[in-house]
Amino acid sequence: MPPNLEANEKLKSVKVIVNPERKYMVQLEQSFANTERWNIRPDEFKVWKSSYDGHWMIIGVDEETDQPVCCVSLARERLQNGDPLFSIGYFYCVPTWRGTGCGNLVFDTAMGYIGENDAYLFAVEKMSPWYAKRHGFDKILPFWHITVDILPKDIVLPDPCGKYQIKNCEEAGWDKVHAYDSTICCIERRKYLETTMAWPSTVSKAAVNHEGKVVGFGSIRIISQNELYPCLIYGESAEVAKDVLIGMLSAIDNLESYSMLSFLFPETNKEVLPIVEELTKGHFEYHPLYRNQYRKAIRPVPWEKVFANDEPSPKYFEIVKDWIAKTENWLVRPKEFHLWSEKLDSYWLYIGIDEETEEFVCSVALGLQHTLEGEPIYTFGFFYCVPNRRGCGYGKPLFKLAMDRVGQDNASLYAVDEMSPWYAKNHGFEKKQSFWHMWAKVRPQNIVLPELSGDYEIKEIEESHWPGIHSYDREISQIERKSYMEASLTVEDTITRVAIDRTRKIVGFASIRFVSGNQIHASPVYADDEKIALDLLTVLLSQVPNLASYSNFGVLYPETNHSVQRVLEKLSLNRQEVHPIYRNQYRTQILPVLWDKVYGNDKTTHSIT
Repeated sequence: MPPNLEANEKLKSVKVIVNPERKYMVQLEQSFANTERWNIRPDEFKVWKSSYDGHWMIIGVDEETDQPVCCVSLARERLQNGDPLFSIGYFYCVPTWRGTGCGNLVFDTAMGYIGENDAYLFAVEKMSPWYAKRHGFDKILPFWHITVDILPKDIVLPDPCGKYQIKNCEEAGWDKVHAYDSTICCIERRKYLETTMAWPSTVSKAAVNHEGKVVGFGSIRIISQNELYPCLIYGESAEVAKDVLIGMLSAIDNLESYSMLSFLFPETNKEVLPIVEELTKGHFEYHPLYRNQYRKAIRPVPWEKVFANDEPSPKYFEIVKDWIAKTENWLVRPKEFHLWSEKLDSYWLYIGIDEETEEFVCSVALGLQHTLEGEPIYTFGFFYCVPNRRGCGYGKPLFKLAMDRVGQDNASLYAVDEMSPWYAKNHGFEKKQSFWHMWAKVRPQNIVLPELSGDYEIKEIEESHWPGIHSYDREISQIERKSYMEASLTVEDTITRVAIDRTRKIVGFASIRFVSGNQIHASPVYADDEKIALDLLTVLLSQVPNLASYSNFGVLYPETNHSVQRVLEKLSLNRQEVHPIYRNQYRTQILPVLWDKVYGNDKTTHSIT
């Protein structure tokens, strides 16, 4: 009988069963462990059935022998906006049934459940075209996921860096774990994470920083064939990820007795292999294995956080900072990168590197904060391309990566006139402030400090002032940014003062920052009126050593606050230079900032005010 007819005859005996008896799954688990090395925990399917929004195990059974011959697993999850997203796994056929078409029966059944909804899967190279052509999984990530194999006897655990507490997830706090997970994964999977990470035969840990914030977590599964499977490991940095991994491996008894430790990671994350190299002294193997494919839209995952770091090394920030200071005069403090990466709710720095020369080409930075109502608000900065690469389109894919992370949420940026239409047309930043932000600069040698009004105390910040400062800042900015403001107002190269009236109420605060290019920048300057603002600036400038030695004193302010001009006139005897420079643009709605109290913006990078 010709092979195709033989296959058709065999298919007649195959019955499709959805959510079968356990006996069939025991046989399939043993089969795909033996033939594919797909190793799982005992009762893994119970995890999926009990914690996904929906789960279907679909198998084909040979009715003549009552033996399972193929299977596919289908899960339904929910995006953070509530839309369904299906995922497919364990598409398998026993070797003697391959080529008969029985796999089509179970896969087609799964696709019937999916309907017109989005779905994703991980595909090996030979199956990738089939998924794309037959079932529409043609939105393919441009990189591979790499598998690493390590013999546990070759692992030598170094000491952790000591900057983080490595705790059980319950001790770290599940709410904090979920908060961190939501910055990486677009799926709402609280129930699944808590179930899978606390399941028997699993070791899970979370990294907690000095503020009590979870900055990474992971789990290692003890799976069939006496193997270990780290799944998953997320970290704000390679340092965090390594400490999480060390903490988990240290908690496994008789580590060297296991036959293999294997895990997957995205090849775009260049920090993973150096960690493996350090843990194994070079004794490991790795190769590309899977591509991630979607039907409708690739979901925004910051893959650089997956088993390694959240942003490029600080050395790249220094390169970016040097370029923008040299060509754009964008003002940055030396510790700005650490401030943003550690104190914003989340922070991503995307950079483009010429692979041939390893030279920096372009960048964009993305920060996440939250409004007083708890709504996310993303902020942009450092959208930059080196001059000899401009006009080539290098910045566009970087900006799109950042926008993929933003999704449908609100976002804000400050745009120069020539870029404003591009942001609006290409990325929906159509909600524009009706006014410009003005850049004023004064030569420090032209500054003349007036007498103080005497109506307010202008003091250094004391511990007792912080509640009042945060209350005042929330009123103006409409952003909840306590951790960031405390760090920003007290970081190195910053002088800060607070204004207190006769009732002991805080009526303003301001900072002077020592920034790139030997310049000083008043940022922020918040005050109830111009008299308070003038007193704050007078005291701050009086504290700058060798004031006249700096090249410029600058202030960015909203043009609607006409009082700022009068303050600058009094400080400089009307020898300031002023011109419009930025418009503030939003995607979904403009935040109601109290601009009449803003005498100096906090900054334009990662800030609303």
